[in-house]
Amino acid sequence: MGDMFGRVGHYLAQPQDIIYSVASALLYPVLFFEVLALLYVAFHTGVLTVEAISRRRARRLLDVEGAAGELAEAGATSDPKKAADALRHFDYGPVVGPAARSLIAQGLSRIRTLKILGDAERTAIRRLDKTRIFIRLGPILGLMGTLIPISPALVALAKGDTETLSANLVVAFSTTVVGLLIGAIGYLTALARERMYAQDLADLEYVLEHVGARR
Repeated sequence: MGDMFGRVGHYLAQPQDIIYSVASALLYPVLFFEVLALLYVAFHTGVLTVEAISRRRARRLLDVEGAAGELAEAGATSDPKKAADALRHFDYGPVVGPAARSLIAQGLSRIRTLKILGDAERTAIRRLDKTRIFIRLGPILGLMGTLIPISPALVALAKGDTETLSANLVVAFSTTVVGLLIGAIGYLTALARERMYAQDLADLEYVLEHVGARR
């Protein structure tokens, strides 16, 4: 008991020791999460590549003006089959594809169309957030992984322990590079997805305007 109270008294008298202990304990969790973050953004880069290739193939066959004309004619003649055929041109991708299928299944009433388009926009935001968060999280983890080893490196420098100094500096600078890489990959992935989803939703909304679905 006496040792415990003595230790508590020491930390109360020297609060900087608490901060140092907490910071030192965070090093390995930070390195672990940084590795996981790197693997996560690398995985989403692969997912984006597959998604972009599939989208490019689908959009080669997509004639926006032709689909708009088909929907306008379908609206004028109240032909659900022709409307479905026009909307099937948008049956691709994780955002516009489900929206097109829902419109085919549920019809083109104004309320349903607004709800489906709103859901598609929220789906796009959720998918963007999966990588957007790493634009900030990557550099944060990198900065934490840089600053934590600096303290023992400075202590080693004061003692003339060059081996410990160099080992800690290698960790510090390596985590900086990896953290910035995570942020860069997250930014580029989110940017590419944002442009694709914005274009797809804009084209779908443009086509739907021709049947008065959003009056």
